[in-house]
Amino acid sequence: MAGKSLEQRVAETEERIRQLQARKQAIEQQLRQRERKERTRRLIQVGAILAKLGVDSLEKAQALQREVERRPQVKEWLERVTSRANRTNLDADLQTNEEGAQE
Repeated sequence: MAGKSLEQRVAETEERIRQLQARKQAIEQQLRQRERKERTRRLIQVGAILAKLGVDSLEKAQALQREVERRPQVKEWLERVTSRANRTNLDADLQTNEEGAQE
């Protein structure tokens, strides 16, 4: 009787492991899907901004890419502008967090 009980416990534990692995896979799939959707949204937003700046076709985007890659000073300028924008966003986030913490 004791041996069967242990066998039952092993079988139940193995089934629980299978269930947890299936749940883990489902959660990981949801995470990958969310990340893909967020990336797609960002790409669309960036594309919309470029279109507003006149880069409204694939050919123009490729020409811009070639110029940035060909001219180091343009690439450096673009990196400065984007890093400044990142710092500004970070500063705004920090200020918002500080204001929220003071309340």
